[in-house]
Amino acid sequence: MSYYWMKGNTLKVPATLFKKNRDRLVAELKKKVDGQWTVLLQGGREKLRYNTDCDDLPFRQESYFFWTFGVHESEFFGAIDVDTGKSVLFAPKLDPSYAIWDGKINDENFFKTKYEVDEVYFNDGDSIAALLKQHLKAEKLLLLKADNTDSGNVLEVPSFKDVQRSFF
Repeated sequence: MSYYWMKGNTLKVPATLFKKNRDRLVAELKKKVDGQWTVLLQGGREKLRYNTDCDDLPFRQESYFFWTFGVHESEFFGAIDVDTGKSVLFAPKLDPSYAIWDGKINDENFFKTKYEVDEVYFNDGDSIAALLKQHLKAEKLLLLKADNTDSGNVLEVPSFKDVQRSFF
């Protein structure tokens, strides 16, 4: 069984909790939409300090993305087919040089097992639209956009190459 754990005396949260969250989301969406809908969420992105390759702050995943998929790494996208509940993660495709600085580059099966999703594909920046159509038969996307009334920040809808041409 996979789980999320911050080490030490913290609790281990089983990945099955995130599967239950996705199932609850799908159940509620089925009450509101009909037809071939796919939920597409974009996880958080690391912010670099000015013009350097140093992280500005320690990375923390977007709460809604963590609730849905349990993913704590940056640069992920996630999709859920509302009709079937099938879940897909799009992991960032890392350059081989990444291994020099940060260690082993994990494959799709590593993330599939870790996050207990149905499929994982690497996102090279050009492939999400095609993968959504090919593997989820996505026709219409449900995207999250929200205003934070406390900070004034706006959560923009997920963006990637060809999203406009492919779905809108």
